[in-house]
Amino acid sequence: MMTKGNFSTLSFGWLTLLVGFGAPLFSAAYTIQSRTIVRKVGPLIAMTWAMLFTTILCNLYYPFWKVSLEWSFLTILSVLWVAIMGHIVAYTLYIVSASKILPTITGVLETVEPLTAIVLSYFFFSQKMNGFMLAGAAMVLIAVVLLGFSRPKDKAN
Repeated sequence: MMTKGNFSTLSFGWLTLLVGFGAPLFSAAYTIQSRTIVRKVGPLIAMTWAMLFTTILCNLYYPFWKVSLEWSFLTILSVLWVAIMGHIVAYTLYIVSASKILPTITGVLETVEPLTAIVLSYFFFSQKMNGFMLAGAAMVLIAVVLLGFSRPKDKAN
């Protein structure tokens, strides 16, 4: 969003800053909040309602019928694959795992996600690595190492 695909120019609009600062906050919030909701209603019900609300909000912003696609059998299969495997299954597994492990471990695993995406895109899609990607990967690794060395503080009784 900041480079628009060109690293020689940067654009610091209000939307860029809002997304940049808001994404980690929302990520932490839904990780922490989901534990409580999953314990009360279960992961399947929690994900069903989350997907319903998200779909409604997204369609208020940009309705699905305005998307111009050439619908074919392969397009329908692709959309179903992304919806089912890329969203429903993935987020359900995420919420179930987040409710079963400590929030600090969830945070560390969530931090490694961009690094995994870079490595997988390099090996499977021949994505070229540049200095910015390597610097970002190094920062993620340093953060994970620092978090790994930190010890939880003992709670006073």
